[in-house]
Amino acid sequence: MIIINLPLMREFCAFHNCEYCGRKMKHGCDPAHIFSRGAGRVDWSGNLVALCRGCHHASHMGKAPKKWRLMILASRRTGIDIHELQEALWFIRRLPKETTRLKMLDALWEAGFQDTSKCIEKETKSS
Repeated sequence: MIIINLPLMREFCAFHNCEYCGRKMKHGCDPAHIFSRGAGRVDWSGNLVALCRGCHHASHMGKAPKKWRLMILASRRTGIDIHELQEALWFIRRLPKETTRLKMLDALWEAGFQDTSKCIEKETKSS
């Protein structure tokens, strides 16, 4: 299961300041996944950050910004506790790829990730 949320991706493109370095971007930022779509399997604000091209490229090269720093940024923006966000991201990655959206939301809720489940449900309803 990979959930692609184009409206959310466009929203992140509209950010004009890199969430990591603060650089102003005239034409908007890149929506960057903390864990790739293939690994994280879902576009939601807890797995996305708005990065300038330099920071986005550096993140793909294994340089700064590191995943834990990006998770802190996502946690602050979403209001989801950093520990829940981190554990939920790892939980989602361990679900079988064929898991449906509804089964993923139920599994998150049952595992105690209520805030994450609510956030993903709200953001992916129309995608």
